[in-house]
Amino acid sequence: MVAAPELKMLKAGSETKESIWEVTVVKTPNKKDTLTISFTCRDLKDLVWSHQFKILIK
Repeated sequence: MVAAPELKMLKAGSETKESIWEVTVVKTPNKKDTLTISFTCRDLKDLVWSHQFKILIK
């Protein structure tokens, strides 16, 4: 399960185990701001993993 404000899945993963997500920024970012998105999930083997994406906004 993945949940975050304004985050939605556009395409679910298939055999390639890839998915496409869309995020809508709610606040107006400052120039040279960074949007940080964090994912924490538990896989089918009950292992927990996390990943953080940092997206530069120009």
